[in-house]
This record gives sequence, C-alpha cells and structure tokens, in this order.
Amino acid sequence: GINSVTATTYFGTLQTAAQPNITSVGTLGALKVTGVSTLGITSATDLEAQQLSVTGVSTFSDNLNLPDNKKIQLGDSSDLQLYHSVSGSGSTSYIDNNTGPLYIRNNVDNDDGGNIIIEAKSGKASAVFQDDEGVRLYYNDAEKIATTGYGVTVNGTTQTQQLNVSGISTLGNT
Repeated sequence: GINSVTATTYFGTLQTAAQPNITSVGTLGALKVTGVSTLGITSATDLEAQQLSVTGVSTFSDNLNLPDNKKIQLGDSSDLQLYHSVSGSGSTSYIDNNTGPLYIRNNVDNDDGGNIIIEAKSGKASAVFQDDEGVRLYYNDAEKIATTGYGVTVNGTTQTQQLNVSGISTLGNT
C-alpha cells in the first residue's frame, strides 16, 4: 500500500486499511498534515480525528470549540494553559501561567484608546489600565482609586489602621 501522499490538492475518497472509504464521516487514529493545508471539514461530525498533527500555520475560519475540562496548551511543557473547568454544579475559567512572568499587553502604538479593561461583571469595569495614563479601580461601577501624575486620588472615604505621613500634608474637614 501507499504510506504517504504528497499533493497540493487532493480530491476524492481517502482509503485506508481500517476504513476503505472515508468520504465525509470517519474516525482516524492519526492524521499528519505538513505545509499549508485546507481541510474541508464543516462540522464535528465530518471528521473525528484522535490526533491531528499540523506542521506550519493553521488558519481557522470559524470558532475553535473545545468541550468542558479540555485545555488549550502552549509551550513545550504546557507552560501556558487556557481552559474552562466544570465540576459539580459550578464552572470556572482559567488562564494558568506555569513559568516566568505573564504579560497582558495591548500592543497599540498610537494614542488610540488602547486601554486594558477588566470587568468582573459584564458591562461593569473593575479596573481600567489606561494607555499612557493611569489606572482606575472601581467598586460597584463607581471609580474609587485613580493613579495620577502626582500620586493617587481616592474618591470616597478611606479607612486605615495606621497613617504615616512624611513631608507636607494638608488635612481638612469637609
């Protein structure tokens, strides 16, 4: 039999010893694709591959769907992982970095509003890291702390166990 096929375009029926006619539905133990490849798979039922090895760039024209408790793992030792875990009646999503620093960057090079916004609840900012400016922290959608060019601004009441002040200070009763 043929051990490998090299082609820029392959049309027709793929035949293997285990399955003589793989046309639209089949299970492969392994499929290795080298170079730029286009697989005409339109749904999960079109092809169920136990292992798909691709050398080169992969481009997806639609969603990449993984079931619960499966991970996107990056790096030789699965150094960075992104996954959604379901256990019992709850579910949690994770970004795990298992080596070195983790940078979250907005790689914009102009002053075009490239802020990083973290929302603990959809539509309500918890933290805004401003492009070339400061950081704003929120409580229940109200800004409470902002870093500025001269220090920090606190909106609302502050409570502290101890306050040490050096230099000039102005305290007022409003």
